[in-house]
Amino acid sequence: LGALISALKRSLKETLGMSPFMVGIHFSLLTALAIFTGPAIGRLSDSVGRKSVIIAVMLLSAVIAGLMIVVGQGVGFTILVILMGSVMFSVNALTQAGAMDIGEGLRLEGSIMGLYWGINVIFGAVSPIIFGTIIDVSGSNFGIVSWYALVTYVVGAVMALALPSIERGAGKS
Repeated sequence: LGALISALKRSLKETLGMSPFMVGIHFSLLTALAIFTGPAIGRLSDSVGRKSVIIAVMLLSAVIAGLMIVVGQGVGFTILVILMGSVMFSVNALTQAGAMDIGEGLRLEGSIMGLYWGINVIFGAVSPIIFGTIIDVSGSNFGIVSWYALVTYVVGAVMALALPSIERGAGKS
């Protein structure tokens, strides 16, 4: 997520030619709808299960990234930025909730969250290196951001298929 957000800023400015003000507007829009959709997506995962919602959100994010490639710029692109923001931030919260579901009742909540954040940091450190290498190989083509997002979300959704179906209170003895 960190690599995508950092690269998106440069892509908006360098590839799409947006002014710093318009980049700021797009980043505000990226987060604005998530204020409302995050709790709704969390509630949905409480009702139907984390795994199915995580996979659906990741696939929806991949579709939105693909549409960003097709649309390119303009009002359609701005709408897609809003839609991407409405779902992209929820996966992290859903996986945290799943981790807490596993740890509930086992007195392992701190250990599980420590492990979760440790893994998150590793991916957060590796992703910008991978993306930076792709940018170098592509000749500083920041337009590749949406492709990177699409592939990242599809790979994440495929990996999420391997997750166990976790019920709330799964760790209780």
